[in-house]
Amino acid sequence: MKKIYSAIAALTLLSVTSAASANTGTINLSGSVGDSTCTVTGLNQSLSFPHVSATDLQSLANYKVPVQAPVSIDVTACPSNFSKGVLTVNFPAESGSTNRLDLGNTTMRGAAVMIGREAGSDTNDTLLIHNGSNKEFEINGGAGNVTIYPSIVRVSSGATGGTEVVAGDFSTTAQLTMAFE
Repeated sequence: MKKIYSAIAALTLLSVTSAASANTGTINLSGSVGDSTCTVTGLNQSLSFPHVSATDLQSLANYKVPVQAPVSIDVTACPSNFSKGVLTVNFPAESGSTNRLDLGNTTMRGAAVMIGREAGSDTNDTLLIHNGSNKEFEINGGAGNVTIYPSIVRVSSGATGGTEVVAGDFSTTAQLTMAFE
């Protein structure tokens, strides 16, 4: 037992001696934890397309766009480490399609609603936003803008397609989600 006490006393003396010759210092730490995001304007909107005549729509070739209603979304006050925004578009899709919004029980035929990546009077698959797809945009100096183009499109096939245009009302929705990198 005496040996154990001697070993403990020696270790204690050693540690006291080591502590007596050590230098000390202080590290001051500060920071904050919070949501690092941008201010987003225009993410929630309601829009109505202007009236389109069934006769005018009938005269268009398949996949021609008689009317678009641009949706512009601005981002400001972004942290300096953000250089890219990503807009994800989700919508109930028409049966058998990934790029036509479901219009529910509409009586309208010969037209569909699609969302374009760019403005234009023609649609092709590369310019359309498919359900669940993204549109990326640059953030410079803490700000950026992204615009999508909901469009009425002449179609002759699908749930609302038809060789003859039939007038009718419709409504639909799309969910927009913004992320930053």
